[in-house]
Amino acid sequence: MPRDNEPIENEWYELADRGQAFWVVSADEDEDIIEIQYEDGSTEELDFEAWEALSPDPIETPTDWAGAYDELDEEDEFAQGREESEEGEWEEPFEE
Repeated sequence: MPRDNEPIENEWYELADRGQAFWVVSADEDEDIIEIQYEDGSTEELDFEAWEALSPDPIETPTDWAGAYDELDEEDEFAQGREESEEGEWEEPFEE
């Protein structure tokens, strides 16, 4: 059944009345579950009926977004917490 405001995975939305931004992590119509993640990293599961009741507005991705589902850059030695030796092998854990 088509919906007016379907949740789209990896898209951002806002609850205008609360000023709360979030993105859709996953939307499974068969299971009737929509998983969302707020800017602070907290997650919530909704059913499609609750989604329609919230009636969120699509928005642009926030510029300072860094959530719990973000992947680390494999080449970022600080994200990895380790230093790389000149030979390309990992040494001791990185300490600041």
